[in-house]
Amino acid sequence: MKNNSNEIAKQSVNHDTINRKSKASLLLGLGLGLAVVLTGFSSCGSKSEKGGGKTDESEIKAYEACASVADYRAYMKTYGSNGKFYKEAKNVVDRYVADSITKAQSRERTAKKEEAAEKEEECYNKCTTIEACETYLKEYPNGKYVKEVKEKKKELEDKAAKARKEEDDMYNKCTTIEGCNNYLRAYPQGRYVSQVAKKKAELEKKENSGKNKVKIKDEKNPQPKTKGAGLKNK
Repeated sequence: MKNNSNEIAKQSVNHDTINRKSKASLLLGLGLGLAVVLTGFSSCGSKSEKGGGKTDESEIKAYEACASVADYRAYMKTYGSNGKFYKEAKNVVDRYVADSITKAQSRERTAKKEEAAEKEEECYNKCTTIEACETYLKEYPNGKYVKEVKEKKKELEDKAAKARKEEDDMYNKCTTIEGCNNYLRAYPQGRYVSQVAKKKAELEKKENSGKNKVKIKDEKNPQPKTKGAGLKNK
């Protein structure tokens, strides 16, 4: 009976030992399998990283090769907004656009200034009369030629005043037909043409009236004949 008990105990110990060995083997197998899986993933990850490295390198070369705005735009189109240097490329393009707009505006302002300067000079060149001078001073009160135009206007005004005085003096002499004729010859478009023409007509009428009176008087009082008048020589 005692021998049977020992045998049973021995078998139980052997069974536990076998179970422990089986579990250890199973765990070892699982560990190896997991290691293999992890190694595979690690290997895949390395390949992906290497592949990604090649892509980055080509993108870097593409970006570094950009030498014009067109190149930067081509880079942006190729790699999109997710490109590694998209922001830098966009900044270059934006600066170019902003500079282009600024330069265009500057050229426009320069063209307008040149056009305005040409118009002012054209207006100045027309200042040959008092009216033209007044027009310039009205349109360009702070213009480039204000001083010259004011001097020209003063000169023209003095000349006009002198001419008016000379015309007035000649008009005041229109007390005879000859005086009227002198005025009309000197000032065919003068300020007093109508008055002088009327004055001349009055003087001529008066003169003709006087001549007629003398003629009628002579007809009424014929000159007496002298002695021997009308006698024939013998």
